[in-house]
Amino acid sequence: MIRTLFIALVLIPLISLGAQNQTILTSQNNVEFDQSTHFKRYAQKLKSMGMVIKPDAYYQCKININKHEEFKENGLDLVKIGKGKELRGYRYYSLLSRAVVEGVVVEKTYITGADKVYHTNYKFKVLDVVKGKRLGEYINIKGQGGMLDEDTFVNVSHETNLLIGEKIMIMLYTIDIEKVQKEVPDYSSGRKNLNLSINDFLVYKKYILRENSFFDENKNFIGNKLEVYNTIKEITQTNESEPFEKVKF
Repeated sequence: MIRTLFIALVLIPLISLGAQNQTILTSQNNVEFDQSTHFKRYAQKLKSMGMVIKPDAYYQCKININKHEEFKENGLDLVKIGKGKELRGYRYYSLLSRAVVEGVVVEKTYITGADKVYHTNYKFKVLDVVKGKRLGEYINIKGQGGMLDEDTFVNVSHETNLLIGEKIMIMLYTIDIEKVQKEVPDYSSGRKNLNLSINDFLVYKKYILRENSFFDENKNFIGNKLEVYNTIKEITQTNESEPFEKVKF
């Protein structure tokens, strides 16, 4: 008989950028880029906007907060979200994501081992790319829930539930595996096994596609497919309209 173990989602710590003192030589005209100073100015700008969030996540996702007024034209109010006055929706998660794709889970494989963080690998067939580049026909997605051992199933609270055969739009991100393994004690000491490869994606959110309309996991209508895709593409274009390293905050 398989028992079910209920656990909380393991949050992978962000590597703080505040302590870094790194000067990067960019490829264009050998211009020096001081990441430490750039980050400090970014953090100051966030604070001046009244956003009570840690700046690390936004900075690592290269979110150009100077564009917050333009984001509002597409229904994304970063300031209200940053002040906790507005719920996060698909626009927000698309901005944070490395990739947004439409497709379907075609295979699920469990990964056993009590020391591991991720216990399921999903093989995902990509049907359309809304945001992101150089994605193949199939990608790998990791989930923390799954089989801990042959007798124990791990059920993780607040983790997105991926179902085989369900057509979805999914918001994906990656982490800097090398930095986490080097700088976070649980992983550098070997107490936990961050069983990810550089080709693995993790999930922010999924939205279910039914008859050319998207719904969230609570079956709330999000918008029609064309409208949602155009909005995500416009937000992405706004954010990437100039190289992040050249933006002055």
